[in-house]
Amino acid sequence: MLIREARRRAHLSHRALAGRLNTSASAVVRWEQGGAEPSWQSVVAAVEACGFEIRIRLAPLQEDDRALMRERLARSPEERLDDMLAMAAFVESGRRAVFAATRS
Repeated sequence: MLIREARRRAHLSHRALAGRLNTSASAVVRWEQGGAEPSWQSVVAAVEACGFEIRIRLAPLQEDDRALMRERLARSPEERLDDMLAMAAFVESGRRAVFAATRS
């Protein structure tokens, strides 16, 4: 949930966030654990009390991305692991190239 993520990023305790919102620490805990459903205004206030803002934008639906996900999920776990290891090797080779370029 957004409140938990914002609180953690701000390095605030439940009590500290509650103090900024003029509510109880147990209310913040209930919001984070799903025991109570905060209003949208409460979510925005909590995120802002942590020093962040919520930005919402509309983005076009990427059907190509969904098709790619379906294709990848149809592969076996072994095939997906092989893909991941190949990507990790590719990223590592790029990291090494950048490191070598900065040393010369």
